[in-house]
Amino acid sequence: MSHHAETIVDALLMISVLSVLLYFFLMQPMMEQILQRELAEEELRAVNQNLEETVKTRTSELVAANRSLRGAIDEQRATAESLRRNSSFVESVFNRTACVLLAFEASNRRCIYVNGRISDLLKFEQDAFVPVGNDISDLLSSQDDRARFLKGINRIIDDPSIDVVWETLSFKSATDHHVRVQTGLSALDLTPSGQVRSLLLTGVPAVA
Repeated sequence: MSHHAETIVDALLMISVLSVLLYFFLMQPMMEQILQRELAEEELRAVNQNLEETVKTRTSELVAANRSLRGAIDEQRATAESLRRNSSFVESVFNRTACVLLAFEASNRRCIYVNGRISDLLKFEQDAFVPVGNDISDLLSSQDDRARFLKGINRIIDDPSIDVVWETLSFKSATDHHVRVQTGLSALDLTPSGQVRSLLLTGVPAVA
């Protein structure tokens, strides 16, 4: 073999060796990096797609929740307005009655409601009378009146089915006068177990 031919063979062998080395040490790592990058990009696209879907779902849920909340608020406002109108109507009816209507708790006889007739009968202002909330039996003129009043309360507490307990009692007015009042006591509100929670006292001037 001539020197020229040997040179060509050596060159071909060198090229073959360099090609293998180039593949294993350069091309293969590059291909692996490209593949890893493509996989990473694919995973990123999948994550972004899931994120977009999650955001859309959450946005829809938030919009629905917001719509539901607004509906509930509007409904509560309408209910409150209806209750206010009904309360005003009931209050006007109570104030047009000819008798005092006074509700109080059974446990401590604290006034929880009185209509405007209290100013006609005992000269107390309605707004000033209710917040005081004292034991209404303190308004009675004598120990005998107080004893009969408490006896009537106990009768109703013991037997809530009693319709009305009638008594003529003397009350102290805001002007320190004694006013004879025909009263009626009845159960107003019961607990789930049937115990009397509050009572209603009705009163009109007693006929002399």
